[in-house]
Amino acid sequence: MKKVFIALMMSLIVSVSVPAQTMGSFSGKVVDSSGEPLIGAGVVIKGTTNGSATDYDGNYMLTGISFPVTVVVSCIGYDDSEIHLTGKERQPYVITLNDSRNVLDEIVVVGYGTQKKSSLSGAVGIVDGASLEKRPAVSAANALQGADPSLYIKMGNGGPNSSPSINVRGSISVNGGSPLVLADGVEVSLQQINPNDIESVSVLKDASTCAIYGAKASAGVVLITTKQGKTGKSSINYNFRQAWIQPTTNTDYITSGYEHVSIVNMFCNQSFHSSQRRVFDYTAENGRLLKLYERRNDKTEDPSRPWVVLEDDGLYHYYGNYDWYHNLLNTNRPTSEHNVSVSGGNDKVKYYVSGRYYTEDGIFKEPAKDTYQNFSVRSKITAKVTDWIKYSNNISYNVRDYKWGGNEDTNLLFQRMWFVCSPAFSPVNPDGSLVVYPTEIVGSQTDLMRSNAAQFLAGKNHFSRNVSNDDTTTGGKITLE
Repeated sequence: MKKVFIALMMSLIVSVSVPAQTMGSFSGKVVDSSGEPLIGAGVVIKGTTNGSATDYDGNYMLTGISFPVTVVVSCIGYDDSEIHLTGKERQPYVITLNDSRNVLDEIVVVGYGTQKKSSLSGAVGIVDGASLEKRPAVSAANALQGADPSLYIKMGNGGPNSSPSINVRGSISVNGGSPLVLADGVEVSLQQINPNDIESVSVLKDASTCAIYGAKASAGVVLITTKQGKTGKSSINYNFRQAWIQPTTNTDYITSGYEHVSIVNMFCNQSFHSSQRRVFDYTAENGRLLKLYERRNDKTEDPSRPWVVLEDDGLYHYYGNYDWYHNLLNTNRPTSEHNVSVSGGNDKVKYYVSGRYYTEDGIFKEPAKDTYQNFSVRSKITAKVTDWIKYSNNISYNVRDYKWGGNEDTNLLFQRMWFVCSPAFSPVNPDGSLVVYPTEIVGSQTDLMRSNAAQFLAGKNHFSRNVSNDDTTTGGKITLE
């Protein structure tokens, strides 16, 4: 009885010592310094994910609150505000945000020079280098993709050497068109720019740009300003990045020869409305369809049921389940990037020097491996020769090199390769010869390896292609002050 009494007393002490918390909701309105409602402002309880965004009239509603709390209110172009709420405030509670002076005083690169953001009269989008540095981008196009809502960048066919397509505020005509891209005043392509060299990007969107840059600017202008040296101690920055690229599409292709042959022949029969029309010569009459059926579940070749058989007619016949996709193509492609920069200066000389080396494995496996390499260097030096003469230069060098096997364009190579590469066929015969004219293809002798796929896998490809682009830009200026 004494133990029970002590336990009851302890529970009463504990219950009394816990302070009561008030749960409830809180509502109000967010306005600017002139009293106009702010749309899309974030109102979040500090340290939690509980919050809401203001509606068209600037109203917000917070629920499930345990008072007292601190609320963080933020909106683009305005200074953040933290407000302590006890739950006793009069509702609706009005919160006023002040214009961000840092945003309005920001210097923006425009056609004829620079302006404060607060005095801009044209349509200009700004992307600062700090936000780009947070993106693990392999190119300037990747870094800018999605950075400005009016700048649309499509990455092409996804190949390591593919060129991006760019437009500002949509296409300008049925004939297309792309914006003018300038880096430090020199016309370039985005492929020539090291993303780590970018200080800021201005996107000029309105028609007034044509008055400055001419007809080339009819689709807009992308102005890239690269980094330069600043007064202070010399600094050396190095970073290394390793990544792997994977396909974004489903790669669960048919690897059963029986299923592939049956489906293709069925569609062929229905397309031509004839049971005699087929692509592959596997039928119940010649017994080959049954042999494919017997091997339909063999993921690897069974010695008792070989995939390539030398039959009485003296020809090789094919009954395989060959996975062309995973044997020929990479599904995990490594990339690596090295970046180094040296910058600094004093009141006489300022300098910035950077270098980048980037490699990416292509889509083909060994021994037909395709590779992409990019090497770039940039040097910017400003020197005050005398009190009234200042010299500056800007030199960049960029090399892009892409090598691949085969004697055709990579797009055509894929088209021809997949045209007749059935999983029923293997790339190499038991005697080591390459499969070039499979017996089971109906009609004219069609090269199974019209694009050297078997040669690739056998390591006997004697063709290779190479595309190399070297870009050099130099600029110098003497200023009399």
